[in-house]
Amino acid sequence: MPNTSSVNSLMTEYHVPTVGVSIIQNGKIKQTKLFGNLPYHSPAPNNTLFSIASLTKPLTSTMVLILVSQGKWQLDEPLYHYWVDPDVAADERHKKLTTRHVLSHQTGLPNWRGHEPDGKLSFAFEPGTPLTFNA
Repeated sequence: MPNTSSVNSLMTEYHVPTVGVSIIQNGKIKQTKLFGNLPYHSPAPNNTLFSIASLTKPLTSTMVLILVSQGKWQLDEPLYHYWVDPDVAADERHKKLTTRHVLSHQTGLPNWRGHEPDGKLSFAFEPGTPLTFNA
């Protein structure tokens, strides 16, 4: 595990209230340690959920590209074989969506589901065309 004083020093310097660190070995969590506190100075439990938002993008991309390098995933295979959002199931364009489109922000879908008055997801562009990105 990381040195507690080093972690606490970095947390103070960057105004980070809570950090969770896990050591994963052979696909299993071996050890978890949380530093800092939740609001009202209560210690964070090991199952604390963190809002990491866009930090999921490099993690997901790395995971996918590792699977691709191992021959376990194909960037250009249509995703509808695995799952289709019910909102776009009737639109044939959903059959064109690939992992490559998702990773390059070229799905043709808007950044947010809430842009439509009915709150449903719908294609704004043909998959593989205009770049749409939300940082």
